[in-house]
Amino acid sequence: MSERYQCQVCGVVDQDIRHVSVECMYAVDEVAPHARYVKVDAVDRDSPLGLFRIQCCKDCRADFLKMFGEWAAPKEFKSEPAEGILVRQLGTTVVMTAEEYREYRKQRGR
Repeated sequence: MSERYQCQVCGVVDQDIRHVSVECMYAVDEVAPHARYVKVDAVDRDSPLGLFRIQCCKDCRADFLKMFGEWAAPKEFKSEPAEGILVRQLGTTVVMTAEEYREYRKQRGR
């Protein structure tokens, strides 16, 4: 009998499982706690960085690829100057009003 694995995204158990790996110099497990950090041998890769890997079914991999394609599509660059409070979120800087910042701090328990 073939070994069966569980998708870490939707929970389905299947013998035909895939992996999605991300290398982006950001702690991906902050947004996907089930992502596992995998140190990759620097000799085999251009970068000595490790990868974050999630075991997933084909449907969840397809959802990721669709989302990735939408994210990677060309976008219009916004160049207006920032006015407000600059906050780092998910590896980027966002601008918040004082009220948004108070709510952000409240949600984070600070």
